[in-house]
Amino acid sequence: MRKILLCIFALFLSACSFSQKEINPPSVKFILNSDELLATETLTQTRFKIKILMPQSPLYLQSNQIYYLKKNELNSYAFHMWESPLTMSYYSFMTHKLQNSGIFEAVINKNSLISPDYILESRMDNFEQVFDDNDNFVWLKMSVSLIRAQDKTLLGQRFFDYRTEVDNQNIQSVVAAFDKTLNSLSNDLVVWISELLKKE
Repeated sequence: MRKILLCIFALFLSACSFSQKEINPPSVKFILNSDELLATETLTQTRFKIKILMPQSPLYLQSNQIYYLKKNELNSYAFHMWESPLTMSYYSFMTHKLQNSGIFEAVINKNSLISPDYILESRMDNFEQVFDDNDNFVWLKMSVSLIRAQDKTLLGQRFFDYRTEVDNQNIQSVVAAFDKTLNSLSNDLVVWISELLKKE
């Protein structure tokens, strides 16, 4: 009888050790795409070189998470993320758009040893989806400075504030709103830089 009870107890313990593994759906990664809507005919063409520095930002913008703000609580989507952080996407957009604009003879890598004529510094204050009462939008706030490298003179500083409505509550609409916002900022920045260079 004792052997039978021990066998039943052993079977009970072994059955408890088999637990189903929790299966999470795989994460989906998104890439923001630079548009080609910038009209370059009216932009100032120069023989100068510019270096774009990585923007300063809060730590959460340096991660790959897609963040949203609801009732002052910052959270992230569980199974959707960026392929690269938003600060890196901004850097890539600006590099691409300034190269394509023809304003500068060269757009220098942030780690390059080449001395630039101008430096673009930025501070990204926030870039997230916001749920506010009945509103649903992507919000980007950014401060940008153009500096003459030789004498470290500030040529101009501008604060940008964009709110782009999210059409539907699905992840594709959210990503499209982020895409539109970053393209609006980078296009406006190229035009602003061109206007500053006209005064040089």
